[in-house]
Amino acid sequence: MQKINYVVTYMGNYPCGGYHPLIVKTEATGVESAISAAQNAIEDDRIKATDLTLLSVVPETCPPSTEDVNGNGELKPCPFCGNPHVSLVETLRELDGENTYFVNCGCCNASQLPDSKERAVHDWNQREEAQ
Repeated sequence: MQKINYVVTYMGNYPCGGYHPLIVKTEATGVESAISAAQNAIEDDRIKATDLTLLSVVPETCPPSTEDVNGNGELKPCPFCGNPHVSLVETLRELDGENTYFVNCGCCNASQLPDSKERAVHDWNQREEAQ
């Protein structure tokens, strides 16, 4: 799986008495590895936030189109530019904490709304073949 630049957002209490976001940028292969990398970064003793609550994990940018993406051919090529190297991108929604996925073309940046992994793949692949 391709590494993606993720933004992991927490809310936490600070010594000033405020409740503020703590944003950690990391490169990871999915939501779980992004959370793990962010937690390792937070263990730095210079960060004084406590009672952290995970809010979201979203890609900072979508991955570029490279030949190692979609190697198994699970996803059809992009319907707009024909690029066969589209990516299945995992996110963690802030609203309900659910893992969601969307397909993105790293060439023309076409994408879809996040959904379950199976539904994202299904929706991306549901289209008429050009005649």
